[in-house]
Amino acid sequence: MKSITLFSAAILLCTSSIAQDSIAANQTQKGKPYSLHVFKTDGSVQKGYLYGANADGITLTMNTKQSNALTQLSAEQIDKLYLRRKGNVGKGLLIGSLAGIGIGMLVGVLMTPKEDSNDDYYSIELVDRREAVIGFGTIGLLTGGGIGLGIGASSKKKYYIRGKKENYTANYQAIVERAMVQQE
Repeated sequence: MKSITLFSAAILLCTSSIAQDSIAANQTQKGKPYSLHVFKTDGSVQKGYLYGANADGITLTMNTKQSNALTQLSAEQIDKLYLRRKGNVGKGLLIGSLAGIGIGMLVGVLMTPKEDSNDDYYSIELVDRREAVIGFGTIGLLTGGGIGLGIGASSKKKYYIRGKKENYTANYQAIVERAMVQQE
């Protein structure tokens, strides 16, 4: 009985210690954050995450976990916006590497004959099957990883505001959809 009470108290303590920050009443939490590069009209660059957007401009934060250090930028201060979903580069690298190693290993298997076969038409001489699979798998891993990394890195959305309110208004809906917090 004592162990059940102690276990219940430990569960309650852990549950309350990992509680999330509350969100203001007029805001609802959205999905995955987008990393943001803001090229300002004065020539400087500001990096962070898109926290929110309204008709006047955007709000960005430096940390996705805390919302206490927010920076407001008006449409007149923004020259260009580059948005990329957080984790896209790593996901592209992972998918490309896995596909590349799979294809490379398959090519290695198909390029070497079985030990009991006399068919040398498509085979690589002086290489056994294990060495071919490892070699082609490594080549596929590096090639697929590089291609996936390039695709993941180039998947950013670009918005050209040029310091004009009408350009910001034209792109407003697309920017709001990518914000971490939807303001109502």
